Amino acid sequence: MTIIKRLIAPMIVFLSLMAPLAVAMPAYADTAADCSQQGMDAITIDGVDGAVMCCPKGANNDRTKCLVLKYVNPAIRLLSAAAGVAVVMGIMIGGIQYASSGGDPQKAAAGKGKIVKSLVGLVAFFFLFSFLQFVSPGGISSNPAPSGSGGSLASRCSKSFFGLKPWFAYLPDSMFDGSTCQIKDFQLLGGNDTAGKPTPSNLPAVILAIVDNLSRVAALVAVAYVIMGGIKYTASNGEPESTKNAKDTIINALIGLVIAIIAASVVSFIGNRIVG
Repeated sequence: MTIIKRLIAPMIVFLSLMAPLAVAMPAYADTAADCSQQGMDAITIDGVDGAVMCCPKGANNDRTKCLVLKYVNPAIRLLSAAAGVAVVMGIMIGGIQYASSGGDPQKAAAGKGKIVKSLVGLVAFFFLFSFLQFVSPGGISSNPAPSGSGGSLASRCSKSFFGLKPWFAYLPDSMFDGSTCQIKDFQLLGGNDTAGKPTPSNLPAVILAIVDNLSRVAALVAVAYVIMGGIKYTASNGEPESTKNAKDTIINALIGLVIAIIAASVVSFIGNRIVG
């Protein structure tokens, strides 16, 4: 089993076990005073007389938010620490194997392989952690909140991930809690508000963000093809067929780049109109 599987598989299993456990066994307290002594807020449990659930600050009386802050985020931080220790241990063991190989090619290769796998696992873990930060409004923290000032709440609650926009990038400010970045009343297919009035679906805004990201990726691919075409043209040495293929590659890539830029601009314009 590779180091990547050793890091990611336990994370998935642990979170899968923790989620139902947290839902089924919330932390009830006898009184709200017990929660206050722990530095937490008390949330009343519907259907259970006198029972409250102690939640970290920032849950804002939301049970789902409470479970995330109390169970999921600590689990992720614990797994982060465990992954760091596993990577360091793997590098150390690989270094010891390589240093004690005594010129044996097989032992030296085994030591190098362990070091490389550990480093790949570290990169994979940081990539996964960054992605989780990216898709979670406000990021993964004990007290997520908008950063900076000015701009939409969606942009202030976003974490960078290779220049892409998160799925909530074009949701209106009215759907965000201005202090915790929590998304409120998300409607996948539309519905009715408390007054019985119909509310539109938020799915088009999510689709816009996905299309925007696809346009950005297409633009990056087009730039890569322009560079490849330039290299082919330089290496053609005047050969007519190779030169023609290189020119065609560059022209097609430039056309694709222009289309991608226009598409991204149109999507961004529409999305910003929705946010505004």
